[in-house]
Amino acid sequence: MIQKGVVEILKGIVLTQVAIFAIAFCAISGAAAFSLVQQYRLTKEHDRALVSAHLSDASDKLRGIVIDFGFWDEAVDMIASRDVETLERELTGYLLTVHKLDLAVVIDAAGTRMAPVEKEDHHADDFRELFKVEIAKLIARRNERMEGQQNAGGAVGWVMLGGLPHLVALSPVYTSEQFETRTLPAVMSWLVLAMAVDGAMLGRMAERYSLKDAAVTPAGADGFNNALRLRMNDGTVPVQIAWNSRPIGVMFVLVAVPFMLVSTLLLFAFSLRVIRRTQAVGRSLDILHHETQMERAQLRSLFDNARDSLLVYDATRTIVDCNHQLCERLGFARESLIGRPVETIVVEYPGDNPVASGAEDEFVSALRTVSNEMVPVEVRLGFFGKEDERQYLISARDITARLEAEKAIWHKAHFDPLTDLPNRALFGSEFADHLDRSAEAGSRCALLYVDLDGFKAINDTYGHDAGDALLRAVANRFRGHMRENDLVARLGGDEFAVILPGIAAPEDVIGIAESLAGRLAQPYDLEQARVEISASIGIAIAPEDGRTPGALLLAADKAMYEAKYSDGGCYRLAGAVVSSGKPGRDDAAPGGPARTVAGRRTRRG
Repeated sequence: MIQKGVVEILKGIVLTQVAIFAIAFCAISGAAAFSLVQQYRLTKEHDRALVSAHLSDASDKLRGIVIDFGFWDEAVDMIASRDVETLERELTGYLLTVHKLDLAVVIDAAGTRMAPVEKEDHHADDFRELFKVEIAKLIARRNERMEGQQNAGGAVGWVMLGGLPHLVALSPVYTSEQFETRTLPAVMSWLVLAMAVDGAMLGRMAERYSLKDAAVTPAGADGFNNALRLRMNDGTVPVQIAWNSRPIGVMFVLVAVPFMLVSTLLLFAFSLRVIRRTQAVGRSLDILHHETQMERAQLRSLFDNARDSLLVYDATRTIVDCNHQLCERLGFARESLIGRPVETIVVEYPGDNPVASGAEDEFVSALRTVSNEMVPVEVRLGFFGKEDERQYLISARDITARLEAEKAIWHKAHFDPLTDLPNRALFGSEFADHLDRSAEAGSRCALLYVDLDGFKAINDTYGHDAGDALLRAVANRFRGHMRENDLVARLGGDEFAVILPGIAAPEDVIGIAESLAGRLAQPYDLEQARVEISASIGIAIAPEDGRTPGALLLAADKAMYEAKYSDGGCYRLAGAVVSSGKPGRDDAAPGGPARTVAGRRTRRG
């Protein structure tokens, strides 16, 4: 469309040059005067088009705001509870301040204003009555248009309030769920927004479009050379926006009239076609420019207000744009990221051309914050633009909460809730991994099977709370005593298992077992009493006593019961009891005392 317009302009230039050369003897001054007259007329039309477009943009903006806030779930709750104070605060803090509106009001079905919020003092009774009448007309027009439809659409129109024309937009207030499921109840309340054509708005238009003496006057008032009439919601045209367009070369035109009479006859055939084509091209370009600006503004709004973090970079991996969500999440200013390498914030990044195949890519990565913290994200990567100007778009969604939830679920499934030690399930998988690594390294891996002597007596004497506290204390002693690479697990009840990788000789395991037994035998200060227990420890070493988790557990279990059968508080090696004939788990019935500070004598459990 732009190329076609340029071609038309070029054609007009060529025709104009032919005409100028053909009638150069008399047309120089006349053509200049004629051009100035046309420019003066076009300036007036252009000014009216600019003012009209400005008001159209304001209408579109107001329509978008009121529709957006019409699906304001929190507003429905505040309206239902008549929480006017909170409603006023929300409207004032956002609509009036951010969008610079002049009026934001919530009214009920009867037209009563529930939460009036205005920049000016419009609380007078006559203003309220006028407001009620005019808004009722606008609602009636909207309902007439929506008759027979279940639709949440609103309405936009001009009304006269307080002596000034106001551009008013209204929309029924529904929840998003009601709108999406098309279960719209009868309208119970309306959100009404307004922008006044006052001195501030006129001043902005005058400065932006170089208008002089801009004012709101009665329709048809004299004293201005240009005006745009405003048609109200009820069909009347009571006022107009009037101003003085720039007079260009008027005096010169008056002087050049004699020359114009001669040149007009000669230039008519050539110039009329040129002028018409130029005007058409100019109007087309104005419309195209306006539509392009609107599309860019809409895309920019979607980009900046997206919930996901968005990042655009070029083929050299240089950041060219990012949205507000990414800057807020990572703590960077947008200006500080533009022009920097994408690796500044994207920690794990695919190859040189991750979408060379033309397909979109999805992967899990991490973003680096301004404080060098890592934010896990789920990334969707795509591209746009021509091949030689291709740019890439990263859409990153924060998955911190999801990963933490998965980690919590995994921890709950693999750790004992009382002692926070690995449970039997995690122990089984880790034990198999340790055995495989030890076999590959050609080293030994030992297993300690630990059973507490006297725990049942303490649990029965002082209660389950004391027993739980004792188990937690025992777990803490395990943690403080074992090596960094060792793994301690609670298998259930008062039974624990310890994996000892990287064992050079059986003597090393014996030293660890003796030290652990001594550590566990030291007194425990519980809330109920100071108690003492001991531990029976069975030791199995791979590969001598077995090569699988099952075989080693069985060997260590038998050795542990041999230690318990020998009055407890000691350890036994599996290799020393394999053929000793000593009773196993099903046969052992060890006894013997377990001491407390109070001197109670109990049987071991």
